[in-house]
Amino acid sequence: CSESSCCTNINTTIYIKYVYDDNENILELPEGIDWSKINIYHQAKDKTWVLFFEGQDNPDGSRITNNLIDGTYLEIIPSTTFVENNLSRTKIEFSKTSFDIITTEVEKQGNSYEMVTKVWYNDTLKWKRHSGERAFEVLKNNL
Repeated sequence: CSESSCCTNINTTIYIKYVYDDNENILELPEGIDWSKINIYHQAKDKTWVLFFEGQDNPDGSRITNNLIDGTYLEIIPSTTFVENNLSRTKIEFSKTSFDIITTEVEKQGNSYEMVTKVWYNDTLKWKRHSGERAFEVLKNNL
């Protein structure tokens, strides 16, 4: 690559492990989350929600990842479009009545570097830079 057009470094992937009260991994249960019904939305600059992908295992968006760290995780690439300051938002829609919001703080340098530095899940800080793999658990009893 030439120096002026070389390489884009994007480091944004988030890994989410969904568990019940008893710490049972919902993504590993036959009656757990129905991936075909999950929709992922990215929030646009005008704060409207734009469908990123609909009910599919998409290597360019999100997918179920087996045997990461200690079990099965939802692997998601969040929005990096700033909706305020350096924050972006991604909506995970499990059904028409159940959804969660991921807010990410994103560091950008021109068009060549993007990195998630903090992750909130439904307004609770779940991960920040230098605290290990960008992975966390979410207690879900109402899917």
